[in-house]
Amino acid sequence: MASGVLKIPAITCPNLFACLGACLLGCLAAGCVHSPLEDRSDDELYNRLRNQRQKYTAGLQPGAFSKTTRISSDLALKPDEITKLDASSGPDAFTGLSPELAKDLLGNQKSAKVELTLRKAIDLAVANNLQVQVARLQPAISEAQITQAEARFDVLYFLDYDRQKLDTPRPSSALATFGSQQSETDTLTTGIRKVFTTGGELTLQTGFARRETDPSFFSPAGSFSFYDADVLVGISQPLLRGFGQYVNRAEIVLAKSAHEQSVEQLRQTLLDTIASTQGAYWELVVARQRLLVRTNELEKTLKLRGIIEKRINFDVRRTVLTEANAQIEFRKGLVIRARQRVRFASDGLKRMINDPKLLLSDETMIVPVDFPADLPVKYSMHDAIVTALAQRPEIKQSLYLIRDATIRQRVADNLRLPLLNLGGAIVFNGIDVDNVGDAYSNMFDGDFIDYLINAQFEYPIQNRAARGLYKQRQIEHHQSVIAYRDTVQNTVLEVKNSLRNLQTAYELIGAAKATRRAAADNLREQQTLWDKPGAFKDPVAKANERELRLGNILSALGRLADAQVLEVQALIDYSNSITNLNRATGTLIDRNGIKIQAPVAPEQR
Repeated sequence: MASGVLKIPAITCPNLFACLGACLLGCLAAGCVHSPLEDRSDDELYNRLRNQRQKYTAGLQPGAFSKTTRISSDLALKPDEITKLDASSGPDAFTGLSPELAKDLLGNQKSAKVELTLRKAIDLAVANNLQVQVARLQPAISEAQITQAEARFDVLYFLDYDRQKLDTPRPSSALATFGSQQSETDTLTTGIRKVFTTGGELTLQTGFARRETDPSFFSPAGSFSFYDADVLVGISQPLLRGFGQYVNRAEIVLAKSAHEQSVEQLRQTLLDTIASTQGAYWELVVARQRLLVRTNELEKTLKLRGIIEKRINFDVRRTVLTEANAQIEFRKGLVIRARQRVRFASDGLKRMINDPKLLLSDETMIVPVDFPADLPVKYSMHDAIVTALAQRPEIKQSLYLIRDATIRQRVADNLRLPLLNLGGAIVFNGIDVDNVGDAYSNMFDGDFIDYLINAQFEYPIQNRAARGLYKQRQIEHHQSVIAYRDTVQNTVLEVKNSLRNLQTAYELIGAAKATRRAAADNLREQQTLWDKPGAFKDPVAKANERELRLGNILSALGRLADAQVLEVQALIDYSNSITNLNRATGTLIDRNGIKIQAPVAPEQR
């Protein structure tokens, strides 16, 4: 026999082998999916977790919408006055203006510009952002890992060749006198091996050998050779430890879970990238608006200094001019910083969108086309929480981690069982002195058949390793459930905070708008007083009055500029709060028309 399997005398008990074969083949064919000790409580666990989530929406009315509101301003301004103030100092006052930047790093006074909409920026970021590209590759890696895990059950083809040439010393006997025996053996074994999801293994193999001995018992005076061939059909099956599809397919299920988690991680990366891209876009908007405001503030201060210079030694002291010069230099610094922030913001947006036509090393400036809107938003806290709990990638990932912990716990539970393996094989043998073909022909005469049966039992007396692993898996499973609940809590809190920030940001727009209007109205009044002649006849008193009025105008200019920047920042914060709410509810991807083919969550199985 060339198979290397130990032969035992044939057992003339066909019923025994019929029962053994029926048992093992039945396990392989039927699958024996679950062992009696496996806990099939996944559905109960997920239902329990779902029910616990419902407590966060208890008492909330489904579909009950609220709307962002703000109180009206107390400013005693007429509608036509408000219109004039908004036209001269509001965000629309700078529409169509382009801020003047300093020289870029290449020494160019004017850098190239490219206009960009928010929609285009998001599309470019989704397509080109490096973090998104990294996250997009992970599902492909996890798919390859699934294939690796499934490969365990692939059919294995094997081929073994062995050659032995022996020179064995032999003592003399009554039949022959010689000092050694030479033998040559060439053995070739080939076949296939298949592991089943039950843990069993089926082996089909055949082998033949050419054996030559000189001298031989059958021919003392010379050499003797013959051919030996066999066909083996063997099967083995664990009955306790390592039994069942759940245990043997665990790595495949875990690999598929890792793939599903990688898809959710991709969604998480997209959520973060879209939110960051919108934030970078609005940061560029507010940076450019800040530069326009500070430049306008500086220009008005310079104009005011020109008026002062003409009135020196008439009704204005030189100290007034020095004060104006100090304010001008201070505001030049504000303009310089504002210019720097524009270039920083432009490069930050470039990095997010990673457009190959708009390199980060290039000094081309991005010009944002869109401007944040001041419109109320309707929302439902109940719907927002329910949507977030159903859509957030972190929650889905937490569910996958619970399922993974459940699988590992059940595998560890199986490893606590004793090892009880049962196997059997049947071998058909043939022999011929002329050639191997005749040896195979003689095999099917049924004259030489071996029956093999094997039973293996093993059990560690203390079994501490398996018990310790099972205890570890139990704690990890409990830990994953707690982590899921913590994720749910954080999600609910994030949704509520986002809604509060949304309402607050909308109210702050009104406050910032009123502040800017009041500052613009105050500047207008101060300028009117400056143009009016003073009530004092004494030159010293008149100069003091002029100095006081100039200080009021300079302060009013600064307050107006600060209020203008604050108003734009309030509009940006409101737009970002809408983005953060959509991110908190997990709907930011869908709202931007981005489609991802995601697997079914475990709670939806």
